[in-house]
Amino acid sequence: MNFEQFKKLPFLKKIEWIAQYYGVWIIVSIVAIFVAISLVRSVFFPKPISDVCILILSDDHTRDEIPELEDEIAAATGGSASVEIYNVSEAYGDSAYTIKLLSDQLDLVIAPKEQTDSMMESGYLVSAEKMKNEDLYLGIPERARNGEILDKTIDYFKAR
Repeated sequence: MNFEQFKKLPFLKKIEWIAQYYGVWIIVSIVAIFVAISLVRSVFFPKPISDVCILILSDDHTRDEIPELEDEIAAATGGSASVEIYNVSEAYGDSAYTIKLLSDQLDLVIAPKEQTDSMMESGYLVSAEKMKNEDLYLGIPERARNGEILDKTIDYFKAR
């Protein structure tokens, strides 16, 4: 069909002809634009995190403290916290802690110097520093999510 014939077609026939010949390309183009917009949005405008996941390895803390600690962190940060505590002296404590490290998205790791140094050497932690009133170190995992709530949680633990 040439341009003159196309011009003479009624509007609905023109739409039908365009859909028949270019429909797949139009759909592919729309999907590609949607994917590109979604990708740009997620990379350049990430959704702020509203929770923080913390893993503690210490004999000084027990699992009974988890609800209280989560409430304190929520009050201090304005977000929510998920806390897991494992004891060094328990038979499964160190191995359970390692499994949790490898399987979860963690934002903060609190552990004794030996474990912190080991995680730093293996590249799991980006940074670590000694906590003020305890013999534990506060470490930030390589895959930790960034955000204001994480900064507030770090400040909370530094002040403790």
